[in-house]
Amino acid sequence: MARVAKFLRLSTPDKLLLARCVLTVAVVRLGLSLLSYRALRRWLPRTTAGAEATGDAARRIVWGVDVASRLVPRATCLVKAFAAQLILARAGYRSQLRIGVGNGTGGAFIAHAWLICGEGVLLGGAPHELRRYVTLADFGPEPL
Repeated sequence: MARVAKFLRLSTPDKLLLARCVLTVAVVRLGLSLLSYRALRRWLPRTTAGAEATGDAARRIVWGVDVASRLVPRATCLVKAFAAQLILARAGYRSQLRIGVGNGTGGAFIAHAWLICGEGVLLGGAPHELRRYVTLADFGPEPL
């Protein structure tokens, strides 16, 4: 009930943004389960306006994706980063999805995905936390 009450207190634009984020995160989560990453990337717009994904609009989208990922089961860091990149690209913002690998506790292999714009991290952790990962791949908004 607390979640519903919180949702109802949001402004209409925030409700619409959150609804779009929940739908996008759910579709990306399902898409990554059923399709290849390459096939799913074709959903990204072919061109963006080229604006750097910074400022209040980008922060609001990242907020929406963060909240939505708590509602969608098993929304991993890759799901969150891809969903945010998709919404940002459709809004005309450029961002870059980065995938890195590193060693976890006891030397276990771990992977992580995050979203960056220029030198700033939009989603996925603070820069000092991400230093433990070696970049494996970078994906801009253009499909493969």
